[in-house]
Amino acid sequence: IFNWKEIADHEYQQITAPIYIGVDWGKVDPWGIIECKYQDGRLYIHELNYLSENQIRENLKAQERVILGKDAQDSDSMDEGLVKWYFERLGISKKNVIICDSNRPLKIASLRRIGYDYAEPASKPGGSILHGIDLLENLEVFYTASSKNVKYEQENYSRKVDRYGIVLEEPQDVDNHTIDPAR
Repeated sequence: IFNWKEIADHEYQQITAPIYIGVDWGKVDPWGIIECKYQDGRLYIHELNYLSENQIRENLKAQERVILGKDAQDSDSMDEGLVKWYFERLGISKKNVIICDSNRPLKIASLRRIGYDYAEPASKPGGSILHGIDLLENLEVFYTASSKNVKYEQENYSRKVDRYGIVLEEPQDVDNHTIDPAR
């Protein structure tokens, strides 16, 4: 569906435009977090995270588990602490607009509770996926060289094919953990 262009990370860093954060929650699937800049009809994407929450939890050091609390293995009691710790670790400013997948309202509420006042659920009215694809197709989109998963997803993002081999308008719901927040 897409044919985005790669730019060097230092080129992205030099772009002086507001930063927006996109989040696609993922406990088992990748927790896609991207940083975006928009300027003059061009969208620039930099991947911040592609690990799932479970992978992040598995890789926690003992000191980090203490920081997150003694119930670090209990995902429900740890969610707010993990989100806060990870957003801070990634250097996400509390002043950034953060557009989140709306399927985890408690996580969005916890972001707001810890000071990310501009964390908002993505609007998903009927037809929003196709509308978002159309929007992205009408922009010049660039991704940073270090954004390996963004590169992979945009190269492999494709439309569904029915059992007769007819290509449908709707995209496949696979490998879209950075595509969805970009949309």
